[in-house]
Amino acid sequence: MATDGQPLGHIRDLLGVAVGPLDLSVKTVFGDAVEKVVAALRGDQDSLRKYPEPLKVLEGMVTAVHNNVQLGDGTVTSDDLLSWLHPFCGDAALPVRPRIDVLQILESNFSLRDSDVRLLLLYRTQAVLKDREVQIEDVETEEKRLALFLELLEAARRWDDFQLLVLLLQAWPPMTTGDTSQSERNPWVALTSALLTRCQGSEVTLDLGRQVVAMVRSLYNTKHKLPAPCLRRIAGLMLQSAAGLQQPALKLMSESGDEELLRLTLDQIGSMTAETAESCDAELLSSLLDAGLLVGCVSSALYPPSQLPPAVPPAGGRLGRGERRCRAAGGRPRARGGLPAAGSPRDPPGAVHLQLGTGCSEEVAVRRGVGRQGGGGGRWGGGGWSAATLRRRRETLSRIRLD
Repeated sequence: MATDGQPLGHIRDLLGVAVGPLDLSVKTVFGDAVEKVVAALRGDQDSLRKYPEPLKVLEGMVTAVHNNVQLGDGTVTSDDLLSWLHPFCGDAALPVRPRIDVLQILESNFSLRDSDVRLLLLYRTQAVLKDREVQIEDVETEEKRLALFLELLEAARRWDDFQLLVLLLQAWPPMTTGDTSQSERNPWVALTSALLTRCQGSEVTLDLGRQVVAMVRSLYNTKHKLPAPCLRRIAGLMLQSAAGLQQPALKLMSESGDEELLRLTLDQIGSMTAETAESCDAELLSSLLDAGLLVGCVSSALYPPSQLPPAVPPAGGRLGRGERRCRAAGGRPRARGGLPAAGSPRDPPGAVHLQLGTGCSEEVAVRRGVGRQGGGGGRWGGGGWSAATLRRRRETLSRIRLD
């Protein structure tokens, strides 16, 4: 029952009707259950067969304790959970990520005392910096954590060093005091700057742009989400980089929702050469569409002129939001030359073909369900264009999703 996340009151009721001289209490039963789940987290095969998803099991148990404490019952407390989980979280021989996950589960369910918060910070730091001896005095304040981070950043030279710093910043609370929230002093900005400066050269095979995009996206739905000034600074660092990171920078800029960055995105696209535009991938085009920047891009090198046959009305006579945007820019619905008109069996469901006005008349096939591709560390799934289609993009008619 304990590992099923059942209320502690149910365990107490069951023990109350048990027959025989049982030397058991809710606390001892729960403690034994935590030990079994921790064994699975450590990789014990017998325990894993019984609890194949130990983190989910632990989360249910911690939630049960939280709910019990909310009812005013102190049978099992956050202190008890910390004491049971401390050996696991402090074991430097174990992988970092599951130990941090355990600590995050605890923190998300309890309002901890200051001493417990400092202890959690120490555990998190030790879980990441397993090759360095860290004391609670090193991380008990934001100023001390920043000093430790800057010391490690100064020594970072390899990609592994920077990955460790990403984990460290994610393990700590966001830094908000003083000028650390400003773009120049923000640790994520400092990390990006050092990464782009030190991980370059012919011997570096790392895709820096992809890694920075993945890092920033990983913060989107967390308390570490970067404010607009920091995103502007990171985008500026990427645009200025000798590594040629314009395309990944444009992805972050178009996703930001920041008016200044969106204007800069259009400026960057407007100044693109045909050669640069040729290398743009489907993910960037999808980001531009999602941001509502399509109309602003139609006169750029991304959309070279093409000759199209006479206009054919969209199937059903209705225009979607994307079609209306294109009409506002002077676009007209058209059928593809040599292919069936929109709505025929050979078209994707809901397909409509648009000519984007004078000087920017490339056809756009409206395809439902085309998602982003790559570039997000596995976070951006979905369909999209094949590599072969992208190679033929300038010779054939584009197929791009409109909302």
